[in-house]
Amino acid sequence: MGDSILQFKNVTKRFADNETVAVDDISFSVAKGELFVLVGASGSGKTTTLRMINRLVEPSEGEILFRGNAIKNADIRDLRFQMGYVLQSIALFPNMTVEENIAVIPELKKMPKNQIQKIVTDSLRSVGLDPSEYRHRMPTELSGGEQQRIGILRAFASDPAIILMDEPFSALDPISRNQLQSLVAELHEKTKTTIIFVTHDMDEALKLGDRIAVMRQGKIEQIGTGNEILTHPANDFVHQMFAKILTNDVYGVYLNRLDYLGFLTDETVTDESLPEVGIDDTISDVFKLLGQTDSVAVKMNNGTKKILTEKVLLQFMKDFNEKMR
Repeated sequence: MGDSILQFKNVTKRFADNETVAVDDISFSVAKGELFVLVGASGSGKTTTLRMINRLVEPSEGEILFRGNAIKNADIRDLRFQMGYVLQSIALFPNMTVEENIAVIPELKKMPKNQIQKIVTDSLRSVGLDPSEYRHRMPTELSGGEQQRIGILRAFASDPAIILMDEPFSALDPISRNQLQSLVAELHEKTKTTIIFVTHDMDEALKLGDRIAVMRQGKIEQIGTGNEILTHPANDFVHQMFAKILTNDVYGVYLNRLDYLGFLTDETVTDESLPEVGIDDTISDVFKLLGQTDSVAVKMNNGTKKILTEKVLLQFMKDFNEKMR
Protein backbone atom coordinates (compact mmCIF):
# COMPACT_ATOMS: atom_id res chain seq x y z
CA MET A 1 0.00 0.00 0.00
CA GLY A 2 2.98 2.31 0.16
CA ASP A 3 5.75 3.47 2.45
CA SER A 4 5.30 3.46 6.21
CA ILE A 5 4.10 6.79 7.64
CA LEU A 6 3.88 5.66 11.27
CA GLN A 7 5.80 3.10 13.31
CA PHE A 8 5.45 1.89 16.89
CA LYS A 9 8.60 0.21 18.18
CA ASN A 10 8.22 -1.75 21.43
CA VAL A 11 5.96 0.92 22.93
CA THR A 12 4.73 0.57 26.51
CA LYS A 13 2.59 2.96 28.54
CA ARG A 14 2.40 2.76 32.32
CA PHE A 15 0.26 5.23 34.21
CA ALA A 16 1.10 7.23 37.34
CA ASP A 17 1.19 4.39 39.83
CA ASN A 18 3.72 2.72 37.48
CA GLU A 19 1.83 -0.53 37.85
CA THR A 20 -1.16 -0.05 35.57
CA VAL A 21 0.07 -1.06 32.10
CA ALA A 22 -2.29 0.36 29.47
CA VAL A 23 -0.13 -0.57 26.48
CA ASP A 24 2.34 -3.43 26.72
CA ASP A 25 5.32 -3.60 24.33
CA ILE A 26 3.48 -3.16 21.02
CA SER A 27 5.08 -2.82 17.60
CA PHE A 28 3.36 -2.15 14.27
CA SER A 29 3.55 0.14 11.26
CA VAL A 30 0.91 1.96 9.23
CA ALA A 31 1.37 2.54 5.51
CA LYS A 32 0.79 5.91 3.90
CA GLY A 33 -2.81 6.03 2.66
CA GLU A 34 -3.96 3.10 4.80
CA LEU A 35 -7.15 2.96 6.88
CA PHE A 36 -5.85 1.13 9.95
CA VAL A 37 -8.31 0.06 12.64
CA LEU A 38 -7.55 -0.63 16.30
CA VAL A 39 -10.32 -2.83 17.70
CA GLY A 40 -10.83 -4.19 21.18
CA ALA A 41 -12.97 -4.10 24.28
CA SER A 42 -12.96 -1.25 26.79
CA GLY A 43 -9.60 -1.20 28.56
CA SER A 44 -7.72 -2.99 25.78
CA GLY A 45 -5.38 -0.03 25.23
CA LYS A 46 -6.63 1.11 21.84
CA THR A 47 -7.46 4.73 22.80
CA THR A 48 -4.20 5.13 24.73
CA THR A 49 -2.37 3.87 21.62
CA LEU A 50 -4.18 6.46 19.48
CA ARG A 51 -3.51 9.30 21.94
CA MET A 52 0.22 8.56 21.93
CA ILE A 53 0.36 9.35 18.20
CA ASN A 54 -0.35 13.07 18.71
CA ARG A 55 1.34 13.10 22.14
CA LEU A 56 -1.78 13.62 24.22
CA VAL A 57 -0.21 10.70 26.09
CA GLU A 58 3.55 10.15 26.26
CA PRO A 59 4.89 6.57 26.10
CA SER A 60 6.81 5.15 29.07
CA GLU A 61 9.10 3.03 26.88
CA GLY A 62 9.76 2.49 23.21
CA GLU A 63 9.66 4.83 20.25
CA ILE A 64 7.03 6.18 17.85
CA LEU A 65 8.18 7.36 14.44
CA PHE A 66 6.15 9.69 12.21
CA ARG A 67 7.48 10.08 8.68
CA GLY A 68 10.69 8.43 9.88
CA ASN A 69 11.31 10.84 12.75
CA ALA A 70 10.84 10.22 16.48
CA ILE A 71 7.77 12.18 17.60
CA LYS A 72 9.32 12.81 21.04
CA ASN A 73 11.69 15.24 19.28
CA ALA A 74 8.94 17.01 17.30
CA ASP A 75 7.43 20.38 18.13
CA ILE A 76 3.98 19.42 19.48
CA ARG A 77 2.19 22.26 17.65
CA ASP A 78 3.78 21.32 14.32
CA LEU A 79 3.06 17.63 14.94
CA ARG A 80 -0.62 18.21 15.69
CA PHE A 81 -1.02 20.51 12.70
CA GLN A 82 -0.25 17.46 10.57
CA MET A 83 -2.96 15.37 12.23
CA GLY A 84 -6.75 15.61 12.20
CA TYR A 85 -8.66 14.38 15.25
CA VAL A 86 -12.27 13.18 15.52
CA LEU A 87 -13.67 12.27 18.93
CA GLN A 88 -16.69 10.31 20.14
CA SER A 89 -18.04 13.40 21.90
CA ILE A 90 -18.93 15.68 19.02
CA ALA A 91 -16.37 18.38 19.77
CA LEU A 92 -17.58 21.28 17.65
CA PHE A 93 -16.99 24.73 19.11
CA PRO A 94 -20.53 25.72 20.21
CA ASN A 95 -19.99 29.47 19.75
CA MET A 96 -18.75 29.06 16.16
CA THR A 97 -20.71 28.56 12.95
CA VAL A 98 -20.27 25.48 10.78
CA GLU A 99 -17.98 27.48 8.49
CA GLU A 100 -15.86 28.71 11.40
CA ASN A 101 -15.57 25.18 12.81
CA ILE A 102 -14.36 23.74 9.51
CA ALA A 103 -11.96 26.66 9.04
CA VAL A 104 -10.22 26.43 12.45
CA ILE A 105 -7.02 24.65 11.38
CA PRO A 106 -6.73 26.28 7.92
CA GLU A 107 -6.91 29.67 9.67
CA LEU A 108 -4.30 28.66 12.24
CA LYS A 109 -2.12 27.63 9.29
CA LYS A 110 -2.70 31.13 7.88
CA MET A 111 -4.19 29.94 4.59
CA PRO A 112 -5.61 32.71 2.35
CA LYS A 113 -9.25 33.58 3.11
CA ASN A 114 -10.50 32.81 -0.39
CA GLN A 115 -8.84 29.37 -0.19
CA ILE A 116 -10.49 28.70 3.19
CA GLN A 117 -13.92 29.69 1.84
CA LYS A 118 -13.42 27.33 -1.09
CA ILE A 119 -12.41 24.53 1.31
CA VAL A 120 -15.60 25.07 3.33
CA THR A 121 -17.81 25.18 0.23
CA ASP A 122 -16.23 22.12 -1.38
CA SER A 123 -16.27 20.19 1.92
CA LEU A 124 -19.98 20.77 2.53
CA ARG A 125 -20.88 19.90 -1.06
CA SER A 126 -18.83 16.71 -0.87
CA VAL A 127 -21.11 15.33 1.85
CA GLY A 128 -24.38 16.54 0.37
CA LEU A 129 -24.86 19.61 2.58
CA ASP A 130 -25.88 22.84 0.81
CA PRO A 131 -23.18 25.43 1.65
CA SER A 132 -25.63 28.34 1.47
CA GLU A 133 -27.88 26.58 3.97
CA TYR A 134 -25.32 25.13 6.38
CA ARG A 135 -22.23 27.35 6.50
CA HIS A 136 -23.79 29.93 8.86
CA ARG A 137 -25.63 27.48 11.10
CA MET A 138 -24.64 26.97 14.72
CA PRO A 139 -23.91 23.46 16.06
CA THR A 140 -27.09 23.53 18.19
CA GLU A 141 -29.12 23.78 14.96
CA LEU A 142 -27.72 20.46 13.68
CA SER A 143 -28.63 16.86 14.43
CA GLY A 144 -26.07 14.61 16.11
CA GLY A 145 -25.24 12.99 12.78
CA GLU A 146 -24.84 16.38 11.07
CA GLN A 147 -22.58 17.62 13.86
CA GLN A 148 -20.33 14.60 13.55
CA ARG A 149 -20.31 15.06 9.76
CA ILE A 150 -18.96 18.57 10.31
CA GLY A 151 -16.42 17.19 12.77
CA ILE A 152 -15.18 14.82 10.09
CA LEU A 153 -15.00 17.63 7.51
CA ARG A 154 -13.03 19.75 9.98
CA ALA A 155 -10.49 16.93 10.37
CA PHE A 156 -10.05 16.62 6.59
CA ALA A 157 -10.16 20.38 5.85
CA SER A 158 -6.44 21.13 6.26
CA ASP A 159 -5.33 18.07 4.27
CA PRO A 160 -3.52 16.42 7.23
CA ALA A 161 -1.03 13.58 6.87
CA ILE A 162 -2.98 11.42 9.33
CA ILE A 163 -6.49 11.54 10.76
CA LEU A 164 -7.09 9.98 14.18
CA MET A 165 -10.64 8.81 14.92
CA ASP A 166 -11.53 7.68 18.45
CA GLU A 167 -14.85 5.77 18.40
CA PRO A 168 -16.43 8.67 16.47
CA PHE A 169 -19.79 7.02 15.84
CA SER A 170 -20.47 5.04 19.00
CA ALA A 171 -22.90 7.64 20.42
CA LEU A 172 -25.00 7.83 17.24
CA ASP A 173 -28.12 5.96 16.17
CA PRO A 174 -27.62 2.99 13.81
CA ILE A 175 -28.78 4.85 10.67
CA SER A 176 -26.49 7.85 11.27
CA ARG A 177 -23.66 5.50 12.19
CA ASN A 178 -24.00 3.53 8.96
CA GLN A 179 -24.15 6.74 6.89
CA LEU A 180 -21.01 8.15 8.52
CA GLN A 181 -19.12 4.88 8.14
CA SER A 182 -19.87 5.10 4.42
CA LEU A 183 -18.81 8.75 4.41
CA VAL A 184 -15.43 7.95 5.98
CA ALA A 185 -14.91 5.12 3.48
CA GLU A 186 -15.75 7.47 0.57
CA LEU A 187 -13.52 10.29 1.83
CA HIS A 188 -10.67 7.85 2.40
CA GLU A 189 -11.06 6.43 -1.09
CA LYS A 190 -11.11 9.92 -2.60
CA THR A 191 -8.34 11.60 -0.58
CA LYS A 192 -6.08 8.59 0.21
CA THR A 193 -5.48 10.19 3.62
CA THR A 194 -4.01 7.87 6.24
CA ILE A 195 -6.65 7.15 8.91
CA ILE A 196 -6.19 5.42 12.25
CA PHE A 197 -9.61 4.45 13.57
CA VAL A 198 -10.45 3.15 17.05
CA THR A 199 -13.59 1.09 17.65
CA HIS A 200 -14.94 -1.66 19.90
CA ASP A 201 -17.32 -2.75 17.12
CA MET A 202 -16.01 -5.66 15.04
CA ASP A 203 -18.55 -5.08 12.27
CA GLU A 204 -17.37 -1.47 11.96
CA ALA A 205 -13.75 -2.63 11.91
CA LEU A 206 -14.47 -5.09 9.10
CA LYS A 207 -16.42 -2.54 7.09
CA LEU A 208 -13.76 0.17 7.25
CA GLY A 209 -10.32 -1.31 7.80
CA ASP A 210 -7.71 -2.02 5.15
CA ARG A 211 -6.03 -3.80 8.07
CA ILE A 212 -7.18 -4.42 11.62
CA ALA A 213 -5.16 -4.67 14.83
CA VAL A 214 -6.98 -6.69 17.49
CA MET A 215 -6.03 -5.55 21.01
CA ARG A 216 -6.49 -7.16 24.43
CA GLN A 217 -5.10 -6.00 27.78
CA GLY A 218 -2.60 -3.66 26.16
CA LYS A 219 -1.22 -6.20 23.69
CA ILE A 220 -1.83 -6.76 19.98
CA GLU A 221 -3.23 -10.24 19.38
CA GLN A 222 -3.30 -10.10 15.58
CA ILE A 223 -2.92 -7.69 12.68
CA GLY A 224 -4.39 -8.50 9.27
CA THR A 225 -7.08 -7.79 6.73
CA GLY A 226 -10.66 -8.53 7.66
CA ASN A 227 -10.66 -11.71 5.60
CA GLU A 228 -7.37 -12.89 7.13
CA ILE A 229 -8.70 -12.41 10.64
CA LEU A 230 -12.07 -14.01 9.89
CA THR A 231 -10.66 -17.06 8.15
CA HIS A 232 -7.32 -17.44 9.98
CA PRO A 233 -7.70 -16.09 13.54
CA ALA A 234 -4.37 -16.10 15.38
CA ASN A 235 -5.77 -17.62 18.58
CA ASP A 236 -8.95 -18.56 20.43
CA PHE A 237 -9.47 -15.00 21.68
CA VAL A 238 -9.55 -13.54 18.16
CA HIS A 239 -11.66 -16.47 16.97
CA GLN A 240 -14.26 -15.89 19.69
CA MET A 241 -14.23 -12.13 19.26
CA PHE A 242 -15.07 -12.30 15.58
CA ALA A 243 -17.24 -15.42 15.79
CA LYS A 244 -19.74 -13.22 17.65
CA ILE A 245 -20.34 -11.43 14.37
CA LEU A 246 -21.93 -14.65 13.10
CA THR A 247 -23.76 -15.72 16.25
CA ASN A 248 -25.14 -12.22 16.85
CA ASP A 249 -26.51 -12.08 13.30
CA VAL A 250 -24.25 -9.13 12.47
CA TYR A 251 -22.48 -10.26 9.33
CA GLY A 252 -19.50 -8.11 8.41
CA VAL A 253 -18.61 -10.15 5.34
CA TYR A 254 -18.80 -8.27 2.06
CA LEU A 255 -20.70 -9.57 -0.96
CA ASN A 256 -17.57 -9.30 -3.09
CA ARG A 257 -16.20 -12.19 -1.02
CA LEU A 258 -19.22 -14.29 -2.02
CA ASP A 259 -18.58 -13.38 -5.65
CA TYR A 260 -14.89 -14.28 -5.34
CA LEU A 261 -15.85 -17.68 -3.92
CA GLY A 262 -18.40 -18.28 -6.68
CA PHE A 263 -21.61 -17.99 -4.66
CA LEU A 264 -23.18 -15.35 -6.93
CA THR A 265 -24.79 -16.67 -10.13
CA ASP A 266 -24.08 -15.11 -13.50
CA GLU A 267 -27.66 -15.42 -14.75
CA THR A 268 -29.14 -12.25 -16.20
CA VAL A 269 -31.46 -10.33 -13.89
CA THR A 270 -34.80 -10.01 -15.65
CA ASP A 271 -37.01 -9.19 -12.67
CA GLU A 272 -36.60 -5.43 -12.21
CA SER A 273 -38.68 -5.55 -9.00
CA LEU A 274 -35.94 -7.42 -7.13
CA PRO A 275 -34.35 -5.43 -4.29
CA GLU A 276 -30.90 -4.22 -5.30
CA VAL A 277 -27.71 -4.16 -3.23
CA GLY A 278 -24.14 -3.23 -4.10
CA ILE A 279 -21.18 -5.58 -4.36
CA ASP A 280 -19.53 -3.66 -1.50
CA ASP A 281 -22.50 -4.12 0.84
CA THR A 282 -22.37 -6.66 3.66
CA ILE A 283 -24.35 -9.80 4.35
CA SER A 284 -26.14 -7.91 7.13
CA ASP A 285 -27.50 -5.51 4.47
CA VAL A 286 -28.93 -8.47 2.53
CA PHE A 287 -30.56 -10.06 5.56
CA LYS A 288 -32.62 -6.91 6.05
CA LEU A 289 -34.19 -7.55 2.63
CA LEU A 290 -34.56 -11.32 2.62
CA GLY A 291 -37.58 -11.22 4.91
CA GLN A 292 -39.51 -9.72 2.00
CA THR A 293 -38.10 -11.69 -0.94
CA ASP A 294 -36.27 -14.94 -1.73
CA SER A 295 -33.52 -13.27 -3.75
CA VAL A 296 -31.77 -9.95 -4.39
CA ALA A 297 -29.92 -8.43 -7.32
CA VAL A 298 -26.28 -7.62 -6.56
CA LYS A 299 -25.02 -4.72 -8.67
CA MET A 300 -21.43 -5.24 -9.71
CA ASN A 301 -18.91 -2.42 -10.11
CA ASN A 302 -19.18 -2.67 -13.90
CA GLY A 303 -22.96 -2.13 -13.76
CA THR A 304 -24.02 -5.74 -14.39
CA LYS A 305 -26.16 -7.58 -11.85
CA LYS A 306 -25.95 -11.02 -10.28
CA ILE A 307 -28.53 -13.01 -8.34
CA LEU A 308 -28.14 -13.96 -4.68
CA THR A 309 -30.82 -16.23 -3.23
CA GLU A 310 -31.60 -16.91 0.41
CA LYS A 311 -30.74 -20.60 -0.12
CA VAL A 312 -27.28 -19.77 -1.50
CA LEU A 313 -26.61 -17.25 1.26
CA LEU A 314 -27.50 -19.77 3.96
CA GLN A 315 -25.17 -22.32 2.34
CA PHE A 316 -22.35 -19.77 2.41
CA MET A 317 -23.02 -19.08 6.11
CA LYS A 318 -22.98 -22.81 6.85
CA ASP A 319 -19.61 -23.20 5.11
CA PHE A 320 -18.28 -20.09 6.81
CA ASN A 321 -19.36 -21.23 10.27
CA GLU A 322 -17.61 -24.56 9.74
CA LYS A 323 -14.39 -22.69 8.89
CA MET A 324 -14.74 -20.61 12.05
CA ARG A 325 -14.94 -23.66 14.33
